[in-house]
Amino acid sequence: MIHCSAHGSPSPRIDWLMGDGSPVLPIPHIREMLMNGSMYFLPFGAESYRHDVHSAVYRCQASNSVGKVLGREITVKA
Repeated sequence: MIHCSAHGSPSPRIDWLMGDGSPVLPIPHIREMLMNGSMYFLPFGAESYRHDVHSAVYRCQASNSVGKVLGREITVKA
């Protein structure tokens, strides 16, 4: 699990981006985005390994009507 949190007014929305800036989407039974802003990787066997998911760079982004802030790059390697 990778956590991301932000505080602001108005309350910011948390999104996850790949290292290239493209949006991260949930993948059933592989990767989920939680309501608290965390991204959760489910346990997987060798047959479910995906290089684009399990060996990738991620960043969280907090945004509201005032602006947006990007978190540090996080490298995931499984």
